[in-house]
Amino acid sequence: MRMTRRALGTAIAGAGLAAPARAQGYPARPITLVVPYGPGVSTDILARQLAERAGEILGQRIVIENRGGASGMLGTEHVARARPDGYTLLFGSNLTHATSVSLYRNSIRYDPIRDFTPIARIASQPQVVVVNPRIPARSVQELVAHAKANPGRLNFGSTGVGTGAHLGGEAFRNQAGIDIVHVPYNNAQVIADLLSGTVSLMFYPYLALKPHIDSGALIPLANCGTERAPWLPQVPTMIESGFPDFVVTSWFAIWGPAGLPAELVRPLAAAYGRVLADAELRAALAQSGTLAQFAGPEELAAFNLTEIERARVIVERSGARLD
Repeated sequence: MRMTRRALGTAIAGAGLAAPARAQGYPARPITLVVPYGPGVSTDILARQLAERAGEILGQRIVIENRGGASGMLGTEHVARARPDGYTLLFGSNLTHATSVSLYRNSIRYDPIRDFTPIARIASQPQVVVVNPRIPARSVQELVAHAKANPGRLNFGSTGVGTGAHLGGEAFRNQAGIDIVHVPYNNAQVIADLLSGTVSLMFYPYLALKPHIDSGALIPLANCGTERAPWLPQVPTMIESGFPDFVVTSWFAIWGPAGLPAELVRPLAAAYGRVLADAELRAALAQSGTLAQFAGPEELAAFNLTEIERARVIVERSGARLD
């Protein structure tokens, strides 16, 4: 599914298709924010962290509703079909609005551009590439050299085909021109095997790796964001390590159904902008490996298009399509 600039313009313009009277007194009752995953996952935790504060600014509660299933597509489709009245919103991610477009071309039942109104980009969690200490590499350049000297001997673990860990490893394999083997798991055993040396390396969010990095059980070689992370300031980015286009992050944003009036989008975006401007909150998010990265509707819409194309290239090169 390829998104066009025309589709982008339609999505942005949809935010203004409303009579001003519809916005009077908004919000007059609690807002439902759908998290398309189960409770307790990182997306759910972040949504809850921010919803209470944003609700206080708006003068109404923002109630989290978990609608997991089909890699986030069930809850996302629910919001796409909801009334554009500002009372049903989505706390989605790169998976719901970029990667799934290429992974599930035949089963995805919504268009991430046409069926949604962008409200605000919220945050990102750059992946970190780590190696088991037995691997004789303490930089990405050394890892590439070691892999080229030992084709097919190294592997990278993931939490399943099509996950961020898988696509991060595939992007590395392709861009570095190396022969490394993907080993997919469907549970947390991948971390245990990474620690034991059964798995050579992995691309994964920082928070789950933090205790093992702190103890020296895993060696961080790079983070996959656009700039060095405050929680690992000594660790270079993949960009600094010689891969100028290598950015692999989990990112989060808020959307409403298509046609959500601009008069409703503005206060929602402004509320989250105020929340994310708080220095204390930003520092707290950084402790969990999360970068507060607020952007408004137009910026989110343009960013979404770019990310769809980025994900398409990675998925096609990896052969990771799931239908």
